[in-house]
Amino acid sequence: HQALWGTGPHLVQGVSPHKIHSNFKQAVQRDSDYYAIMNVSNVREFVLGVDAAGRMCWDFDGFDPDEHLAAWCRERFGPAADSAERCYRRLFDSFAEDAASNKRRWMDGEILHLGKRVTQLVTKRLAAGEKPVESPAGVRDKLRRIEHQLAAAQLAGGGSESVLAQLDGADRRFFETNFVVQQGILVGLLAWTQETLKAVLALSEGDRAEALARLDAALAAIDRIREAQALATRGHWEHWYRGDKKMNLARARGMTRDLLAAVRKKEPTAPSNATSRGGSRG
Repeated sequence: HQALWGTGPHLVQGVSPHKIHSNFKQAVQRDSDYYAIMNVSNVREFVLGVDAAGRMCWDFDGFDPDEHLAAWCRERFGPAADSAERCYRRLFDSFAEDAASNKRRWMDGEILHLGKRVTQLVTKRLAAGEKPVESPAGVRDKLRRIEHQLAAAQLAGGGSESVLAQLDGADRRFFETNFVVQQGILVGLLAWTQETLKAVLALSEGDRAEALARLDAALAAIDRIREAQALATRGHWEHWYRGDKKMNLARARGMTRDLLAAVRKKEPTAPSNATSRGGSRG
């Protein structure tokens, strides 16, 4: 799967040539190489992976993922090839967490689903007069993983300005849409989920003001996703994201606003041991 809705990736490429090669190698070693099917979805986002997979199918024994990525960058980015290659490697590495247990970090679809699921659940619980979450520890664990992935995703964009400074014309536009936009979407989704989880923890600790501030920050993160997408919607690509009902960032924004309204509506609860002024002290 170059793309796979539900668990992702969808708008951000997450499967490196190295991972594709590793998976294909297992099939070749088992003589299960008669045909290959690739789920591509939005071709525009996945041209790197499609190119790598196609070359593997043509000549698997002669394919080297390191050489392929280096050559792919040289062909498109010329003098900025080395810096661009490092950007792509860091982006793909941002999805790796624990090879020993075969775990990976979340793809863009998974990040979105996590944020939506938590947002919707907490909104319903507040409306029902229930505590925000049953297990703050579980929320903290998810937050820890999101924060680690966010730091890695931010690192991936560290060299992008250097690449852009060396490019112009079609090469610059390609790097913007194939890397800068996608890294921006990923960072925005992670930041939105991070702030939402922090808001939930604040609610569970009775800090309503902090929860409101975190939800405002979550809305700002969605705005940053829109800003990144603007680079990919120029010229004849103007309507590229129109009608996107899968990622559906408008729905994520609406759900965040719903939670924000629910928190604003919720009255602060006085401590159980508080003594009302003028009342009996027993």
